[in-house]
Amino acid sequence: MITYDLYLESGPRQRKTMVHVLDMLGCVVAGGTTQEALDVTPDAIKAYLSFLHRHGEPVEVDVPFSTQVVEHIMEGPWLGNGNPAGGFTPDFDPITIKQRDRYL
Repeated sequence: MITYDLYLESGPRQRKTMVHVLDMLGCVVAGGTTQEALDVTPDAIKAYLSFLHRHGEPVEVDVPFSTQVVEHIMEGPWLGNGNPAGGFTPDFDPITIKQRDRYL
């Protein structure tokens, strides 16, 4: 089973939350609260996989998966609006040439 790491950004009261699935470039989910955002994340992941499959990417659409929150940033001026204080921890790791070519 695949487990997708979730990276969250929200204010300290956990309102207006964005969930980022960094393993799926561009897969971002928003919700009015942290729980609302987490509740719709599995459907967003399924939709993202279907999109990739329709566009020729070699992904399996119906494979079971789970999710886990690995980072939740709750401090900063624009949290919940797509600006998690400059990035999440993995954003600062260098990427390989293969990853660069795929992303481009």
